[in-house]
Amino acid sequence: MTDTPKTRLDLIDRALENLGILVEGQAPTAEMRQKVDRVIDPRVAELRVDEVIYLADVGTTNPPAGGQIPVECFLALADVIAWAAAPSFSLAGDPSLKVLGDLGEDRLRTIARPPKSRRMLRTDTATRPQGRGRPGSFSRGT
Repeated sequence: MTDTPKTRLDLIDRALENLGILVEGQAPTAEMRQKVDRVIDPRVAELRVDEVIYLADVGTTNPPAGGQIPVECFLALADVIAWAAAPSFSLAGDPSLKVLGDLGEDRLRTIARPPKSRRMLRTDTATRPQGRGRPGSFSRGT
C-alpha cells in the first residue's frame, strides 16, 4: 500500500462524492468540479488561520491540477470541503453534511496536534495516598 499524496482533482472528486449529487457511475461535469474548486483555497486558508491544520500545497486552479495533500488528511479534508461547497449545490441546510464537515474538522485537529500532548502529571510521593486498595481514615489523616 502506497502513501502517495493526493491531488487537488482527487479532493474535488471525493468532495463531490460526499455531497451525493452524482449517480453511481456518473462522471462529474466541469461545472460541478469548478463549483467545488472555488471553495478549496479559501477553506484551506481558514483552516490555517484557525490553527486547525497547515497544508503547504493543495494544487492549482484553472484547471485543477497538482497538489500534495497527505493521505492521512485527505478524507477529513474532503468532508470539510464538501460542507463548504454545499451551498453551491443547494444543500446548505443538509444536517448530515454539517455533521460530516464538523467531524472532518475535528479529525484534522487531531491529526495536526503534537504527538505527546497528553502527558500525565507527576505528583510528589508524599502527597500520594498510601495503600491504594483500602480507604483511608479522614480523622487519622491516612
